[in-house]
Amino acid sequence: MLGDGKARYLPWEIVRRSPRMDAMVDQTLRDRVSQLSHEDRLELISELWQSIDADDLQVTKGERELLDGRLRDLHQNPDGGRSWDTIETELRTRLR
Repeated sequence: MLGDGKARYLPWEIVRRSPRMDAMVDQTLRDRVSQLSHEDRLELISELWQSIDADDLQVTKGERELLDGRLRDLHQNPDGGRSWDTIETELRTRLR
């Protein structure tokens, strides 16, 4: 999440295809999206995610507790994590 409170990309758990997807998204739209480049699809995901008002997102009690715990950990140990650049480099190296 960035300073404006909006995430730039959907967490992978949310992106999973749901059975409701077929009823919600027109096949023509799905076909057009599948023809986009990887970069364009990521940009579309970002645009869609930014179009959702944070107040409309439902967070369960368990999810809220998990997020609050991670936020506490961050405040108690601000240097304990690794940057996305470091993690991405490690993952790309493993996948080669």
